[in-house]
Amino acid sequence: MHLEAIPMERIRSGLKQVEFRLDKPKWRDIAVGDTVTFTQEANPDETLIVRVLELMRFPTFRDLLTYCELRGLLEECRSIDEQVRRLETRYPAEERAKYERVFGLRVEAIL
Repeated sequence: MHLEAIPMERIRSGLKQVEFRLDKPKWRDIAVGDTVTFTQEANPDETLIVRVLELMRFPTFRDLLTYCELRGLLEECRSIDEQVRRLETRYPAEERAKYERVFGLRVEAIL
């Protein structure tokens, strides 16, 4: 999975526990206990291996964020509304419409 530098470092440090994605078919085989390798978008040599602690699938990012109780929010986001706006900017409506759900991975860094 590709990830930007700041979220990768936040996961590595334990400040970010949940990664949010559209529920694309390529992610559907991930299970609790699996390891996932994040690769930094700008520097593919930079990787982070995490263990999946929980999988969460919901119809909308708002539903997912409400369930997560802010655990996955970016440092600069102060509310669920602000995080929803950021995710909806990253994943425009036409892209979100292709998928029935969104998902979150609650993870812990292991390497």
